[in-house]
Amino acid sequence: MGVPTVVAPGAANILVLSAEDALQARYDNRSKYYHNPNITLVNTTTEELKIIAETFAEKLNKAKGKIKFLYPAQGFCSQDKEGLTLWNPDGNPVFLEELKKNLRQDIPIIEVDAHINDDEFANVAFQQLLLVMGVAK
Repeated sequence: MGVPTVVAPGAANILVLSAEDALQARYDNRSKYYHNPNITLVNTTTEELKIIAETFAEKLNKAKGKIKFLYPAQGFCSQDKEGLTLWNPDGNPVFLEELKKNLRQDIPIIEVDAHINDDEFANVAFQQLLLVMGVAK
């Protein structure tokens, strides 16, 4: 439809599972964060991150309007932050690498040295949205 778009991978590196599902053996060797009695957040594997990045690229490559991708270098979700349970400094760059391999060359990837929940990241996102909308130069 040509809609100007700014995209970020908010929580793209975690699985949101029921507390019961998180107990399955296939999640035994993963970091987990017990969000509440009903929801457990689980880290994705490197292979899952590659698939997620490929899927982002596949969807974004169909865009007809101006589009930008913002990469939060210091984490994708609340618990993916240095010192917290789901911090994944080795995994998130795998996502970025795979995205770069698969994303159309005309879609810029802007790496922001901030966490996705930081004011700095929000300010960059806002400025980039104004740019793709043609409101700012």
